[in-house]
Amino acid sequence: MIVTIKKKLEETLIPEHLRAAGIIPVLAYDEDDHVFLMDDHSAGFGFMCEPLCGADEKVQERMNGFLNQEFPSKTTLQFVLFRSPDINQEMYRMMGLRDGFRHELLTSVIKERINFLQHHTTDRIFAKTNKGIYDNGLIQDLKLFVTCKVPIKNNNPTESELQQLAQLRTKVESSLQTVGLRPRTMTAVNYIRIMSTILNWGPDASWRHDSVDWEMDKPICEQIFDYGTDVEVSKNGIRLGDYHAKVMSAKKLPDVFYFGDALTYAGDLSGGNSSIKENYMVVTNVFWHCCKVSDEAAFCLIPQVLTFQKLCLPGAFRPGDHHNKMLRPGLCVVHASPQYL
Repeated sequence: MIVTIKKKLEETLIPEHLRAAGIIPVLAYDEDDHVFLMDDHSAGFGFMCEPLCGADEKVQERMNGFLNQEFPSKTTLQFVLFRSPDINQEMYRMMGLRDGFRHELLTSVIKERINFLQHHTTDRIFAKTNKGIYDNGLIQDLKLFVTCKVPIKNNNPTESELQQLAQLRTKVESSLQTVGLRPRTMTAVNYIRIMSTILNWGPDASWRHDSVDWEMDKPICEQIFDYGTDVEVSKNGIRLGDYHAKVMSAKKLPDVFYFGDALTYAGDLSGGNSSIKENYMVVTNVFWHCCKVSDEAAFCLIPQVLTFQKLCLPGAFRPGDHHNKMLRPGLCVVHASPQYL
């Protein structure tokens, strides 16, 4: 009788449904179409953007125009503002600017500066003066990710669905470019590194040593977690390896947000000690749900439903608008759910 290794060790192996990779829906990536395939009958795409330092009425109008566009039914648009500890790329750029130039003193100064910045992505910077000790927090890189996913009928998208997704991707990218967010296509390598940064916080995390890459013969979801990162969900938070994270959602939101208020999520710009100086992430999921009347039903949005009040970040819509009494069959409901990690 032939006994396989998996059968022999089945009592010591973790079942597939209990593995950490099971909570990541992304399975594969198409380099030609720049499309991600998910395990929940959906496909999508993403962009890495630059957060806005400020905004005016023109930016507000452009964001209004972007979010009032036609989106397929059950489309999910996600905005992620992440204070990331991953500054490696910027450090390499710093060294790259000095390629071909070597100086006995200045080159060592640059290297010491890089070591200082990377060291303080994990250890706080404290300033001591005659007036006291000031906590200046951690070195972080503020990043903005915008992703979009739409449902598909089967496990794999058809040619027609891929064509529609390509048109939607072009439209979203053009809108983000018009707003001034400088979108760059998110590839499988980018996605794996981003998710690795979010989930693996140990001192020997793979992304810290630039050992993150995309293995095309394996599902993407199995390439994100390091071996030392186990996930435990409890009543008060989430444990990722030896590190704890807390997820917070607003129980009650103000009736109105004003455009540009989301800038405060970048931290206390006045330099005070009352702000959160740790790494954190602000996430908003915007969901377009169309009441199904018929396949030929016109796609339209109610301006009162899609009242944009903030800068493409949490609370981007007026709370309660998805219960607007003006809703009629065939019209779309837009729901935004902000969360803080």
